[in-house]
Amino acid sequence: MAMAGKIRNLNDLAKQVGCTATAVSMALHDSPQLSVELREKIKKTAKENDFVPRSYNRRTVRVKKRYSHLGPLLLLHNDFFNELNPARDYTMPYAFQLLNQYGVEYAYLDISEVRKNPELFREFAGVLYYNDQEIELPPEMPAMQIFGWTSPGPCQDRITVDDVRIAELGVQFFLNAGVRRVAMVWREDMIRDFYEHPRVKVLERELNARGVPVTSILFERQDTDFLDRLQSYIRHGDPSIGFFAFNAASGLKLCSALDIMRLMPEYAPEKLLVCDNDSILQNFWPRFHIIDLDFPALTRRAVDGLLWRLENPGAPGAVTYQCPRLIAPKQESYHKKERNSCR
Repeated sequence: MAMAGKIRNLNDLAKQVGCTATAVSMALHDSPQLSVELREKIKKTAKENDFVPRSYNRRTVRVKKRYSHLGPLLLLHNDFFNELNPARDYTMPYAFQLLNQYGVEYAYLDISEVRKNPELFREFAGVLYYNDQEIELPPEMPAMQIFGWTSPGPCQDRITVDDVRIAELGVQFFLNAGVRRVAMVWREDMIRDFYEHPRVKVLERELNARGVPVTSILFERQDTDFLDRLQSYIRHGDPSIGFFAFNAASGLKLCSALDIMRLMPEYAPEKLLVCDNDSILQNFWPRFHIIDLDFPALTRRAVDGLLWRLENPGAPGAVTYQCPRLIAPKQESYHKKERNSCR
């Protein structure tokens, strides 16, 4: 058991000195963003108490020495009605793992906190966030954005998926399926300027040019008539229909509705395409085609890119596009389901 008053971690040292854990981390990394007086006070207190930051296992020592002088980093999130959000839920936890492996200090804050107190940015060396958020970053602040499509600042970068390629995969999928019309499902309050989004614009333009009309079926968070509108679309018009769900949330809404109507076998797997390989979609049957965005690779490139930016602050900002891939459902899962359904 630790002795009373013994300093065991950054928080204990921060309490002893009377500052934040972030300030302690910055001082131990010789950050010039702190005053010399505060840096020396923190270092002196650490030395007097024989405090050394936690060491890391041998397997990652080389990497940690490479990056441990960088930081602290600010990771921003937006809870968005406290709902599931793949852009957050499949990037931020993996970013935590990578930064822990690299030995880089970081803080995880809600965007509302920096809106209230923009001075918080001054405590950090760089920012990692996802999607287009209603915040104004300091123009000189090194930053990496995952997704989004507004123009980044001069020393800020973005890693995103190639939405034009997603649209091309979708066009080829529906042409191969031989459908004669396509419904595109999306949630209105999740996507800014939806009809200008390249994933939407290119898919609609290319299918229309080939004689396959595209109809958008939108819904809201508290939508009450989506099922009725979907039924109306299916009943009125050519029965040869393909469905494209813009993202996981849209896919969940669409598949739930088709499942309620017992129409999943009518459209999956050959006429139903969801743009996101999310676990919330795994329990629907029959399985359907998905476009995998590869969140782990996206996150690793974002974290590594931000660390590179901190070491190369004068390089111009860049946007990197990651290529998506179309994944067909495994056929054996259908055979197993069919066998289990036999009486």
